[in-house]
Amino acid sequence: AFTRRRVNSWFQVDATYTLSWAEGHTNANRFGTVNNPFDPEDEYSYLTTDQRHRGSINGVAVLPWNITASAIFFAGSPKPLNITTNQDPFRSGTGRWLGTGGNVLPKNGERMLKSDYKLDLGLVKSFRIRQVQLQGRLDVFNALNTENWGSYGTTFGTSTYLKAGTSTNLFYQPRQFQFGARMTF
Repeated sequence: AFTRRRVNSWFQVDATYTLSWAEGHTNANRFGTVNNPFDPEDEYSYLTTDQRHRGSINGVAVLPWNITASAIFFAGSPKPLNITTNQDPFRSGTGRWLGTGGNVLPKNGERMLKSDYKLDLGLVKSFRIRQVQLQGRLDVFNALNTENWGSYGTTFGTSTYLKAGTSTNLFYQPRQFQFGARMTF
């Protein structure tokens, strides 16, 4: 992490970078059914929360006319995907995690196709009229209008497998604007 902040300065900057691994055992994505009860390590894998590289830079600056500008840029590497299947090659009816050839599909064995990037910006201007303080605000989320895909087709053997789809998560939305006002008296 890096921080540049001064008490009487017109700007401040913070930057962070994280290198991590998230691995573990869980049967949550296999609905309680393991692939091979004689090989419990088959359930050990990278978790869907494993984002190997993650970084952010944010800053605040006081501009002329007492306007405060802020920005935050986030970047994160591709995360694992929870792969599923509708195949049942042995007609067991248990929804085993096997491909059509009987091979085991690795748990969370694929990753998102690209990294996540996002830039958010904000401007704030304050006015004083007698005893009333007025503040106007403009926020721009995903200012670069980056296509970040938070949803993928994860059913092995289907036409949508590993194809990006839309997500309702706010992080993955296209550019958005927000206006706000506040009055203090």
